[in-house]
Amino acid sequence: MSEPEKNEERTVFSERAEPDRPGGYHGVRQPMEPEAAVPVPGGEPATDAGLTHEVEQALAADGRLEGQRISIRVSGSVVEMDGAVALEFQRTLAAGIARSVPGVLSVQNRLAVGEQ
Repeated sequence: MSEPEKNEERTVFSERAEPDRPGGYHGVRQPMEPEAAVPVPGGEPATDAGLTHEVEQALAADGRLEGQRISIRVSGSVVEMDGAVALEFQRTLAAGIARSVPGVLSVQNRLAVGEQ
């Protein structure tokens, strides 16, 4: 290989170097609007305690989740699921059931798989 000439331009990559950006550009900011919740029968807004109870009942009604350790917390109509299930499909199933409960805005699924 030949020696690089003094005026030759080379690109050097570094994990510590700041990325090049045009002046004043700080990325894209786009506010996200939450999707509408499934309407609550009767039109009354759901309380967090009421949603917790409804989600727990819906999960208990599905036999495929029997014996799984799932704890539910609701804050601002957002369901947080913690605990453990035996199989990945049970993790996905639990989130889907929680999302289908009227009044739920979103589900944060923190269920671990295989840690019974």
